[in-house]
Amino acid sequence: MKKMSLFLIMACVLSFTSIGISNTVVHAAENGDHQTKPTQPTLTEQQRAELAAMHKEVMEKEKAIVEKYVEFGVMSKQNADMLKNHMDKRFERIQANGYIPPHPFGGTHPGKPPHENSPGTESNE
Repeated sequence: MKKMSLFLIMACVLSFTSIGISNTVVHAAENGDHQTKPTQPTLTEQQRAELAAMHKEVMEKEKAIVEKYVEFGVMSKQNADMLKNHMDKRFERIQANGYIPPHPFGGTHPGKPPHENSPGTESNE
């Protein structure tokens, strides 16, 4: 039970390490209708290099934590290897996406109205 709890905690920690930027939204008015279209954000080479270094540093620290779990007998070597393999694949996906998150954090989702405090929403005050 303890191992399962720790594994779930690690999964939660890993899911929150890929923090991204909000997707920008463009409001276009055509024939009186407002349409929301996400724009593709871009990063400069310097920004990508900075994010790459940060992601790599986080991944190395996460792997060190996993190794400590193995050392302390909390996690098996097999589970640790599987988890580290998942980390490597996640890092490859992040690189392939140009260090831009694949979905809008804090943005609107299809079919769901934006939250009243979301960026891009106007207040009537």
